[in-house]
Amino acid sequence: MTSYRFSTQVADWPLLPASERINILTGWTQGSGLLALLEGELIVCLCNFNGAVMCVGNALTDIPNLAFHVAPQLKSVKLSSNDLSTLPARVFSPLTALEQLYIDENQLETIAPEIFEGLVVLQHLDLRHNKLTSPASDVFDGLTNLTLLNLGRNSIKYLPPTIFHSLPKLLSLSIYNNDDNPWDCTCGIRGIARWIRHNQHVVIDKEDVMCQSPMYQLLRTIVSLRDEEFNFCDTTTVPSFPTLNELHETTQPFHTISTIGQKTYRLQILLHAFKHTLTQIQF
Repeated sequence: MTSYRFSTQVADWPLLPASERINILTGWTQGSGLLALLEGELIVCLCNFNGAVMCVGNALTDIPNLAFHVAPQLKSVKLSSNDLSTLPARVFSPLTALEQLYIDENQLETIAPEIFEGLVVLQHLDLRHNKLTSPASDVFDGLTNLTLLNLGRNSIKYLPPTIFHSLPKLLSLSIYNNDDNPWDCTCGIRGIARWIRHNQHVVIDKEDVMCQSPMYQLLRTIVSLRDEEFNFCDTTTVPSFPTLNELHETTQPFHTISTIGQKTYRLQILLHAFKHTLTQIQF
């Protein structure tokens, strides 16, 4: 694959057709422009005639709103290893021919629900090694041709239960931990745990996706969580502790759930009740 050096200077494009120089130059200098983004430093990326643009390791902190507006023919965009913390809501929408998008190893904490709107032929999406915490449930809507999605090495604690439902062709999903996905395995995990169980062939690192909280679920794989373990989440009443008089009456034992986590939860309630009782006993 032949690559060419390009920047924000027209003179740096002697090997590319004039139309291509103007397209990418205009696209990448709209608004604040790349030159302004790096305070006058020259931006060097790689491009080729197959519709690929690579801007890797350029310390980019922002992308202009209309950066790709005049380059809808691009098939691959790689923005890896930069310092992007935010992205304009529809910055990639003009790229209707885009097949591969790499935004890995940046500083993204959130992404707008419409960020991938219009990318109807996108097949590969790499978002690993950012700081994402909880993507919106509809952020991947419309990506009906997506086959590979990497969300590993983020700070994800929760994923909406329907977040992957609009990806009928998904073949490979990575959401691995490496201490950067501190999964919270309380009630909110039930839906996505069910999806992972039903799509184990898609989640390539399912055995490495583990709970970090609560403590009684620590290091348990999410794929091992079962629906019945979360039955208590459906109750609307808060358990009350028995008084001294009530303890002398015949009562029904706590319902036993066949998981270590729920047994621990019930035991904690019982111990708290016992401690409460001891404080009321007169010697």
